[in-house]
Amino acid sequence: MSTVTTRVHRQSPLAGVEGAIAREAFDALSHCRRTKPRISLRVADAKVERTLELPAGTLAPILEVLEQAAAGHAVTVLPVDAELSIAQAAEALNVSEPYVIKLLDASTLPHCKVGKQRKVRTEDLAAYKKATAKRRDALFNKLVAQSEELGLYDLA
Repeated sequence: MSTVTTRVHRQSPLAGVEGAIAREAFDALSHCRRTKPRISLRVADAKVERTLELPAGTLAPILEVLEQAAAGHAVTVLPVDAELSIAQAAEALNVSEPYVIKLLDASTLPHCKVGKQRKVRTEDLAAYKKATAKRRDALFNKLVAQSEELGLYDLA
């Protein structure tokens, strides 16, 4: 398992004008998804204007970030093969470090040791999040079914 030095990047939810800009950028770039091996972008600010080329393979994650940001969702970007510290894993899960430590101690979240430090692979973190979401959805559906059986949704 290779250690990748990484920084967790978390984009806070965008709203209003910022969300609209993200949607416009998503719409403008999404047509390039299947057309070319490279995409050229013109980037300008008050001081500099230049054209950048992006490999087509980088477009899908950029589009995903723009789409989620336009929908008002927070976005976290992590390298797939990264090994995250407890603090980084906590930030990615939006939980406290002591909670992540409990998950590691209970072997609920797989980890490895690098020296004395415990590390969590991004893939294991994603699998944990997916499994947790699946359990949460199943419990929610069960609660809804029970509420309906008990007539708690009857308005009369």
